[in-house]
Amino acid sequence: MFLALFSAFDAFTGDLLKGLYTRKPVLFRSLNKTLTFADVLAASSIEDLKLQVLDDDIETLRRKSYVDQFAALAQRFDVKLTAFDHWPAFVERSQRRNLITHCDSVVTEQYLSVCKDAGVDQKELQEVGSQVKLGSARRAASHTFSPPTR
Repeated sequence: MFLALFSAFDAFTGDLLKGLYTRKPVLFRSLNKTLTFADVLAASSIEDLKLQVLDDDIETLRRKSYVDQFAALAQRFDVKLTAFDHWPAFVERSQRRNLITHCDSVVTEQYLSVCKDAGVDQKELQEVGSQVKLGSARRAASHTFSPPTR
């Protein structure tokens, strides 16, 4: 379920971007993509070509870390996306997801570095070489999420 949440978030991000570009086509001008003449000839319409470029852009964005994705989107849309209380926890969870998916859950220097840069309290981070777990009491107690108050 933990990993599926990030998959759902990725799908949401792609759908959101497609929706934004579809509702405001002028945004397509901000995509800096070079196409081959063969790509242009193969497209059945300009609309199909635009959607192909957007799909490629979304895939490129998805291959970046969430920190880099948020930075790219903040720059593209001139909005601060990391100004919420749980940004450090979000970064830690996304980095933990990377450890589980790619590193057999073993803590790496990269995990620690990215978490520290995002403002995660160093006391909450495990040592390099240890294994992260899901749902441990220490983690659950230190990162309880509650809805934002307004």
